[in-house]
Amino acid sequence: MNIQQSKTNSALIVLFCLILGFIIFALASGAQAKDITLSWTQPDDLRVVGYIAYCWPYNQERTTAIEIVAEGADNISVNILGLFEGQTYNFAARSKADNEQLSDWSETINYAIPIYIPKRPEILILNFGD
Repeated sequence: MNIQQSKTNSALIVLFCLILGFIIFALASGAQAKDITLSWTQPDDLRVVGYIAYCWPYNQERTTAIEIVAEGADNISVNILGLFEGQTYNFAARSKADNEQLSDWSETINYAIPIYIPKRPEILILNFGD
């Protein structure tokens, strides 16, 4: 094994350890993915045949948004899965007309996914006999 291969192998081992450490930290900290439901009001436009909802991290540009398609004019909500506790996300939507044209953007709202804090355990009281 030459020096270059040794450096490459060492770098891969360090990278693997960092990734493994992050995974262990995430599991140990109890970080969980959360799901939310995003809903909106139905526009008064008979051409609407569906919607596209968008979700992206608060500190990033809208160009990084994921798209969630809601088919049907009456389908005015989507479930967004796998959001991280403690993170803030932006949400917006656009309606889609029967000619595939998209509307202007809705307002953008942001929402911080709450961190789950377990309830304090219920206190159980034992009574001893006389």
